[in-house]
Amino acid sequence: MKVLDAPTLWLVTLHGGSVAQVWANALTQPTADEDRYVFCVLMDASREEQWNLDITARTPSDPQRVEVCVARFPAPAVVSVVSGMAGQ
Repeated sequence: MKVLDAPTLWLVTLHGGSVAQVWANALTQPTADEDRYVFCVLMDASREEQWNLDITARTPSDPQRVEVCVARFPAPAVVSVVSGMAGQ
């Protein structure tokens, strides 16, 4: 497996004051259909490696290139999401 781009640090503040640090390339905001924050990284992974990954998207032209979920937070639990430093 190989992460393709340097992930960005995201700081997720939860109700109660806890702050989660998440390293990801992408963030999907909550929608009417999916009321949660989803953080993902873009990776190259063999079919065997993909078996145990939470894959959220695939590249049609390259079956080994996938977007993998690294964290999910229910929207009602989140106070704020702030992007931090890239690639550190």
